[in-house]
Amino acid sequence: DIKEGYMDPDSADDPPRVWNKDKPPLPGLPCTRSLGDLCGENVGVCAEPEVLVRKVNPSVDQFIVLASDGVWEFLRNRTVCDGVRKSRGDPLVAAQKLADDSYQVW
Repeated sequence: DIKEGYMDPDSADDPPRVWNKDKPPLPGLPCTRSLGDLCGENVGVCAEPEVLVRKVNPSVDQFIVLASDGVWEFLRNRTVCDGVRKSRGDPLVAAQKLADDSYQVW
């Protein structure tokens, strides 16, 4: 029973998204992945994350960015890295900048 929003299963978006009906259009929540939520498998939820394994080389790698598709769908790798570098080592500032930048181009 959805009281605060609506689901748009017929949208062009893949997958269908859940939207908040009372707010300005914010990014819709795609409900196809839920880490470890095996009970939702029969309704289309994938409990297994996409994983990329890469060795970290401290002489080359300055930082690691873990982000959702809400960042990677809208920002290029270079934009993300430039934003993190400009945060001067403060992870909270970097996270807020990436969230703000993603929202601006959404």
